[in-house]
Amino acid sequence: MLACICRSIPIAMSVWLLSHTGPAYAGPLTVDSWVLGVSIQSSNTTSTGSATVSNPYIATHHRTLGNDWVTANYDFSWAEQGRFLVNSSLAATATSLQSTLSGISGRIKITPSEDILVTYHAVFDVTLPADPMTAQLNAGILDVSTGEQIMDITESHSTLFGTGFRHLEDSGEVVVPANRTWDFTYSFDIYPHWWSAGNQGSGTGYIEFLIIPEPATLGLLLVAGYALIRRARQN
Repeated sequence: MLACICRSIPIAMSVWLLSHTGPAYAGPLTVDSWVLGVSIQSSNTTSTGSATVSNPYIATHHRTLGNDWVTANYDFSWAEQGRFLVNSSLAATATSLQSTLSGISGRIKITPSEDILVTYHAVFDVTLPADPMTAQLNAGILDVSTGEQIMDITESHSTLFGTGFRHLEDSGEVVVPANRTWDFTYSFDIYPHWWSAGNQGSGTGYIEFLIIPEPATLGLLLVAGYALIRRARQN
């Protein structure tokens, strides 16, 4: 979306915006804390995660249990703009005595000091070869204090409606109000029940939150930029 906006701006104006707007470009924000994790749960359980905030954050969490695995790759950075990308890969196999759950989840606590526009895009491609198995993708943006949820998506597939490959996807945008603390949450899960013993469900996908200039803020920047260019030409 940002690329489309920039194409409509004269080249000189684009250069001015990139070199002079500074922190006002997307509105300052802080990342107060996060909890990121991956896990495989069955008769045995393995998990790992991180609660240490750093900017940028480029990391991988990975666990295996038997033939099953779970991997999350993170690409986070923020300043005038923000990008929070999680790539996922996971697989789970039930036994005749035990169901299994492979999952990737996270909660990122963000406080903006100006209204910010957040675009989100989530994809989960899953293969569930036997019944019964389920797969689910969840994401949301929730006010920590009031519980107000301004973004909430759930995409799921159950083998009750057929086995095999399914493509789950959701995207959109939302304005996140300033001076409130918000939880950005996500989860990817694959859950084969013990009746499907010996069959492995698997999936890959990603979720990306992009913080870009809120439309009103971008409009003000454009007006100010054109005014400066006009003044420079007059001088």
